[in-house]
Amino acid sequence: MVFSSRHHPRNSAGTLAETTNMEPIALSVSEAVKASGLGKTTLYEAMADGRLETRKVGRKRLVLTRSLRRLIEGEV
Repeated sequence: MVFSSRHHPRNSAGTLAETTNMEPIALSVSEAVKASGLGKTTLYEAMADGRLETRKVGRKRLVLTRSLRRLIEGEV
């Protein structure tokens, strides 16, 4: 879905999420690695043992941001 700039103004600084101060609800695995500072193997292990929630959309695996936050904060 494409939003026109008329309905969702963007500045030259960034994306729609950045301009509206919204946290993404999900990240790709590579984005989750960058955001968390954890290694890809660590994230895949957490996915395998159920400590990290993900969703598969088509062929893409998405890490739920709330689950990543809980993992990092030690709540899992």
